[in-house]
Amino acid sequence: MENKEVFAKLTKAIVAGESEQLVGLVKQAIDKVDPPEMVEKGMAPGMTEIGGKFGEGQVYLPELLMAAEAWEEAMKIIKPKLIEAGASMKKQGTVVIGTVQVSVQNDFGLIALEVIRRIKQQFSEVNTICGLSNVSFGLPGRAKLNRYFLTMAMAAGLDSAILDPLDSELMDSIKTAEALLGKDRFCQNYIKAFREGKLE
Repeated sequence: MENKEVFAKLTKAIVAGESEQLVGLVKQAIDKVDPPEMVEKGMAPGMTEIGGKFGEGQVYLPELLMAAEAWEEAMKIIKPKLIEAGASMKKQGTVVIGTVQVSVQNDFGLIALEVIRRIKQQFSEVNTICGLSNVSFGLPGRAKLNRYFLTMAMAAGLDSAILDPLDSELMDSIKTAEALLGKDRFCQNYIKAFREGKLE
């Protein structure tokens, strides 16, 4: 199988989100095709294609996540070869990952949490932020939904959020979550807020 054919099949597997197929192709080609080329000419174009389709509304977020999962599985095989070969893994640029406005009416809240988890697991140096009120769009009792979602998102790895700093219950939730998640050394901020009467 020629390199061009290998690259085409890698691209197709990424777009289809076929993890097993992609891993199989990588295993077959890993000792015959230059690993950096497999990534640059086979897998990366697949991610570009699926990303474009997502942006145009041709595919849905779960399908984009399937492609990302396939990429992750393939990279488990390729990355050691890249390191072994001393391939350069320099920063190529800045990546911004965006999502659409969601509501917890369906499973979009869970999907958002899973996206945050995966980003932090695979790219721990990437910072995450969300527009908190989006999760409760169109629903009653929005403040409560926002508070609960924020603590769940913090547990998933959320770094920051666009929120209402004047919502005392929300700020209470943040301080409490930070104490429970090990983000408040010796719970000093939590204790200070309690002593100052800032906790509900």
